[in-house]
Amino acid sequence: MGWKLDWSEVAVLDANAEALGVSTTKLMGAAGRSLAAKAAEMVGDGDILILAGPGNNGGDGFAAALELQSMGGKPRVVASHNLQKEEAAQSYRDR
Repeated sequence: MGWKLDWSEVAVLDANAEALGVSTTKLMGAAGRSLAAKAAEMVGDGDILILAGPGNNGGDGFAAALELQSMGGKPRVVASHNLQKEEAAQSYRDR
């Protein structure tokens, strides 16, 4: 069984990463690659639907969609909002 972090704890980890020189964009890319790999492992060649909210988790979803597409997949993203709240998330959405 795994462990679970509270959102406030994740925010501290993100802030620490940023303080150490790891940008939000790099963190989002890494999260997207991990999510894409796990989704592809679970689904194989099947369609993958990604639900993306307006925050950085939504940005992770857009990053995962890009990775899945580069792997030859055909991900579909359903976004709850027209724009992302943060610049990094919006940059993945724009791609």
